[in-house]
Amino acid sequence: MRVEGGEGGALVVGASLSSLGFHFEEAWLLQAKRACRKTGREADRELYEFALYSDLRQSSRACLPPEVRSMHKQTVNGTFVLQVRCIGKREKPNIPEHVS
Repeated sequence: MRVEGGEGGALVVGASLSSLGFHFEEAWLLQAKRACRKTGREADRELYEFALYSDLRQSSRACLPPEVRSMHKQTVNGTFVLQVRCIGKREKPNIPEHVS
């Protein structure tokens, strides 16, 4: 995918990213394109890097079904990119010593 001048290049890269499961806002793509300091294939690479390091809450639109919070043991069809916000520390379960 080549990011050539104008807005079209950013939208072409956006379509490519969408096929990978990203759902970027058009305004974010255009702003990221303007921030690229390179041209041609190097601009493509830079725009893809911006996408990978972006905060999806700010750069993307919601793509999971609204009822996903209430789903339990169900499959959601499609390709989605999810961003982990926090990973909690998992410790050994608190099992009393007298239980074997």
